[in-house]
Amino acid sequence: MKLSRKMSTSFIIAGLLGWNTAFALQDDYDAVASEGINIQQYLDSEFYADGISAGKTNDNYLDAINAEYAWARGFTGLGSKIVIIDSGINMGHDEFAGSITDTKSFLRRSRTGITDRVGHGSGLASIAAGNRDGVGVVGVAFDADIAVAKVTDNKRIGFSQVRNAVTWAGDIGADVANISANGSYSRTYKRNWKQTSDGAWYNDHKRYVKNFYNGRRSTGFYGGESPDRWAKALNGNTDLVIVNSAGNGGLAFPMNPAPMAYATNDDGSLALNGQMLVVGAYDLNSNNIARYSNRAGHLCQGKNLDMKGGTCADEYRMSDFYIMAPGNAFTASKKGDLYNLQTGTSQAAAVVSGAVAVVKQAWPHMTAAETVTLLTTTASKDIDGYNPDVHGSGLLDLEKATRPVGALGLPTSSSRYDSKVALGGAFVGVSAALDGDGLSQVMVTDELGRDYYVDLATTAQTKKRRSVEFNPITKANFYGEYNPYNQFNNYTKSNKVSFAMDRNETTFMDMKMDFNEETQVANFEMGHTTKLTNNANYRIGFGVMNEKNAFMGNYMSGMFGSVDQSVTNYMNIGGNYALNDRVTAFGNFYTGYTDTGMETTGIITDVSGTQSYSWSAGFDVKTTKASSVGFTLSQPVTIATGSVDVTLPMGLDAKGNTVFETERVSLAPSVQEYDFGAYYKFADNVSLVEGSKVKAGFTAYAEHQMNYLNQSDVKNNVAGFLATFTF
Repeated sequence: MKLSRKMSTSFIIAGLLGWNTAFALQDDYDAVASEGINIQQYLDSEFYADGISAGKTNDNYLDAINAEYAWARGFTGLGSKIVIIDSGINMGHDEFAGSITDTKSFLRRSRTGITDRVGHGSGLASIAAGNRDGVGVVGVAFDADIAVAKVTDNKRIGFSQVRNAVTWAGDIGADVANISANGSYSRTYKRNWKQTSDGAWYNDHKRYVKNFYNGRRSTGFYGGESPDRWAKALNGNTDLVIVNSAGNGGLAFPMNPAPMAYATNDDGSLALNGQMLVVGAYDLNSNNIARYSNRAGHLCQGKNLDMKGGTCADEYRMSDFYIMAPGNAFTASKKGDLYNLQTGTSQAAAVVSGAVAVVKQAWPHMTAAETVTLLTTTASKDIDGYNPDVHGSGLLDLEKATRPVGALGLPTSSSRYDSKVALGGAFVGVSAALDGDGLSQVMVTDELGRDYYVDLATTAQTKKRRSVEFNPITKANFYGEYNPYNQFNNYTKSNKVSFAMDRNETTFMDMKMDFNEETQVANFEMGHTTKLTNNANYRIGFGVMNEKNAFMGNYMSGMFGSVDQSVTNYMNIGGNYALNDRVTAFGNFYTGYTDTGMETTGIITDVSGTQSYSWSAGFDVKTTKASSVGFTLSQPVTIATGSVDVTLPMGLDAKGNTVFETERVSLAPSVQEYDFGAYYKFADNVSLVEGSKVKAGFTAYAEHQMNYLNQSDVKNNVAGFLATFTF
């Protein structure tokens, strides 16, 4: 047996060019809510109410709260129900045609039924849910149902009737109860309002202290307003949002029943469970709170007030539940199909009630407290001199309220609020792609547990160049350099040894090791070459490739999970045949099997064993004794069979729990890549100068790759050269 190993010192010059390669990773998941929506279809005369009265304005309140963005996203209040607890309604007005589903009068001696004698209730109903019929005005939630609870026949109102109406609202499945009414403070206490060290308000008038802070029947709130009674009115209903106007007194703090929003039980929990919104009026002309509107100042609860120390221990503040909306609007009149202009925090509250109905349509599984949090969290603070104790959470903004809040994530448990996998990372494919239909509509949730749907089949996949865009000339060297599995890694070291198995040198064994010290990735191959005749050779080879954090050149990151390592065993058969003294034909076929170790921390929970293959064919034409040209046709390593198990949140059930589905997704691409190559080769055993030991070689090549990386109609071109000098 003869063992030989060629040893030489070489100097190599190489270059590589590539063009027209198309691949990109898309990580902007915020696009799920900011796609090219059409808002223009809603910006008509009804939107601005400019056909009602020339020279007058409704403050463009719909535009101010960005209602058109919510509508364009399909959220118009459909399926939601708004209860207007007020003076009744004009049943015959066109703005309410087909919208009124429930009515009830809570007045004992009224002979007017549900009819609105004041005009206040009709106006509020049209702001919240007036029909979009091309005439007059349109409400914030124009597709919502309207329920009417009549509690007054004049401008006075009793909170006992209002609380009864709140209970009724829960009984009929309403989503929001609008209470545009407030009590007033006695002038007796006007000069005795003080502030604690942290800005909370209290009153030190002796009578106030005796009656409302320390009295036997005191509740800690003005007038003895009782959080317990309001909580009882809710009757355990966690789906109803109460919207209350702040009042029109221009005070630093709202009037009753607004303070019920932050009232707490003895254990510190919110008496109304965070289900109440207090609304101040916004003036578009001044970009500030309206002068008549009560501000978002905090009235300290009596039980948490230390007047001597000047401190307030309330855990929650009025500003946590206070939001602003425009308070000037054209509204439906109490008679006929007429309209009139109304102004006040009452009207601002109706705007917010419509907004509640809009977001409840979009996310019906949200509780009332979550809806309150959503609207206050997304309210705009782009206000001159913004101050939470004046402006509360800011100005209602339905554009922001209907797009994701915070980071989106993939739920990993039945509760959409609990554990999540952060969106990010990708499935980066070289030899494979995820082609499952289930990936096109995957549920993700924002920080408030709201569901959105993204297309992971396109937004979370990318293509990556093969690590080595190899020289087509190697495809002619069937017995040595060409190994398609080498394309998946950049190797820093390479060693090859070959030896003859007999004296006649008709049979050879060869072994080659490619190794990357940094990534600890290796590829080992050995082959057996037999010279059948002077014109024909064939080679059978076997190899094993180890990859770290990848399989077949594909790798995953982030939400997809990760691959620990993979091992690919492969074999090949190839050969060449000299057709004549100048032309030689050649070919190769490789097939392999890959076993993958998964880190099951993402949505891909398993990777099956994968079978792969690659082939090449071509011919070489000698042009001189030392040079030749050649042409190749090949298919890179491609997965023939294999799959991954993908477990994804697909939606919500009737109780709002996450529904998961596991889909087995094929890794085999739907289209195949084919490469056409050409080369020119000048042999490396030719002396530059006759008799010199210095020898040179040169290879130039080009390749046109169709359906590059198995992407339909994507073309890529690669060209380069290699020059060697051996001493």
